Amino acid sequence: MEKDEIIIRNAIVHILDSSVGIPVLSDTVLDLSPDLNDFIRNHIFKIASGDDLKRCQFHEDSYIYGLLKEFKEENLIPFSHEIGSYLYTIMNQNIDIPAADFIVVTYQYQSQMHLAFLKLNYKETFIHLTGEADGYNCNDIIKSKATLPSSSRLTEAAIINLAEMEVDIIEKKYEVNGVKTNYLSELFLQCHAKMSSKTKLQIVTKAVEQIN
Repeated sequence: MEKDEIIIRNAIVHILDSSVGIPVLSDTVLDLSPDLNDFIRNHIFKIASGDDLKRCQFHEDSYIYGLLKEFKEENLIPFSHEIGSYLYTIMNQNIDIPAADFIVVTYQYQSQMHLAFLKLNYKETFIHLTGEADGYNCNDIIKSKATLPSSSRLTEAAIINLAEMEVDIIEKKYEVNGVKTNYLSELFLQCHAKMSSKTKLQIVTKAVEQIN
């Protein structure tokens, strides 16, 4: 994949933080500045070119699959509201799943339309804070619990080829009803995931080590 061939068309971000109690859904698409465009494109490129990507096949009765079959780019905002709220419900019922900003993106690659779901799980970092007290400037350093990942590759995302209805996914297991579960594929997208190239290589490597 060539990064320069990824053409971002539209994107919208929703705040999915279980501690808030409700999803904070945006009613407008993002103003794609050059920096923001590169930020989103870089994440898509890293996901699509990674060896931990898994090809999935939607179940016919998948709720998301039903929405995708009717998807039109001009309806990106209400579509993203539907899936954002659906994902938030799953997250709210399973507190082990991390809070995140959820970006829904339409983009072209080699003239084909794609849809990307990017879950940007929050990171804890230290930031400076400035204020005033009794006429004096007061600078401080505090911990921010809602910093977005920038250069690191995302651990939860899905890329969908809208022409072929093929979905590629990266995901992590989190506890659901006491069991570690691939909730992104099994509960949210409701699709059957094959093993990633990375997992296949690990299995082969382990088998060779056992033989040796």
